[in-house]
Amino acid sequence: MLGYLKEGFRLANRNIGLVFIRMFAGLINVLGLLFCLGLPAVVAVLYLSFDLAHVDRLLPYFTDRPLDFLSRYMGFLFFLGLSVISYLLFASIVIIYSLGGVLGALRNSAVSEQYRLSLSSFFREANKNFPRLFRLVFIESLMFGALVSALLAAGAAAVSAARDFSGSGSLPEVFMNSFALLTIAVFGLIVFFLSLVFMIISAIVSATEGRGSRDTLKKTTAFLKKNPQAFLFSLILLTGVIAANAGQIIIKLSFPMFFGGGFLLLIAGAVLQNYLTVAAWSCLLVYYLKMTCPDYSSPYEI
Repeated sequence: MLGYLKEGFRLANRNIGLVFIRMFAGLINVLGLLFCLGLPAVVAVLYLSFDLAHVDRLLPYFTDRPLDFLSRYMGFLFFLGLSVISYLLFASIVIIYSLGGVLGALRNSAVSEQYRLSLSSFFREANKNFPRLFRLVFIESLMFGALVSALLAAGAAAVSAARDFSGSGSLPEVFMNSFALLTIAVFGLIVFFLSLVFMIISAIVSATEGRGSRDTLKKTTAFLKKNPQAFLFSLILLTGVIAANAGQIIIKLSFPMFFGGGFLLLIAGAVLQNYLTVAAWSCLLVYYLKMTCPDYSSPYEI
């Protein structure tokens, strides 16, 4: 696996411009957040004549007369919910679009040493991969949502069965409930990790092979069955990225927020975070190409 890591980082270094493209995409998402969620706040203050001096009375008013509260602020709550949904959709589009460009550029650079990253090639790959990735993420989100619902239902059933078996208020009930919840939590984390790896590998398969969602899901399943070590490799990469990001966050917190070099530290942290993300995608892409075709420069074309 060390060879895949070295080649992946070399691939990321050859396409260092993707780091700054990702940073620009993140800036767009921040501006979208300010617009989509800042606008309801302005409406709350101006349009609804919301008096901040009496904000402490809102909770008792909502507790005593919830229907009156909802009828009074129904328009605002609807507008707030619409704004949140709009931002989530906007952020998803930006993230998936930039991911399509990143994976397409990395794929082209991996199969051709002569490939050089440019904005035109990035947007060409993003435009080509975005529809496929968007459909794929939508289908996988539905599958993941159904899986989460099944886990929640199983957890509720297990807790109810443990309560009926051990009796109400007894020590065995407490033990059985705790054991059932702990088991479901551990199982849920395992399922979440497996689903996350599946979604990551499927995105690489979609961008590399250029196939539809159905073929991508089949090919991803076959690849993971044939190469189960992909889960371990993904775990190593995710652990490394999370540890590095946690380290740079701790370094940020150790300095005053508004000290002289705070802005530079913020920029350095963003560069490191996006570089590690690009490097992780590069390592996984190299791993997939090596596992499917060791001499991967021949069967793939730009």
